[in-house]
Amino acid sequence: MKQQITQDQFEDILFNPDLIVVQKDHTFGKEEHWTWVYVYEALGDEFPSETYVRVITAAGVTYHIED
Repeated sequence: MKQQITQDQFEDILFNPDLIVVQKDHTFGKEEHWTWVYVYEALGDEFPSETYVRVITAAGVTYHIED
């Protein structure tokens, strides 16, 4: 099961100047927009240590940490 997080938690990660993050966005048709925030332990790491996701649909917005 995905661990749900709040909008504030998502934005705290995204805008934290002490973290190394990469943001990727993708829109699927007219119905869905996803934002992935990849957090890396150190500059130059190949794989992220954590991935945070925001999903925007007509039904609302959800936030979670990917497994």
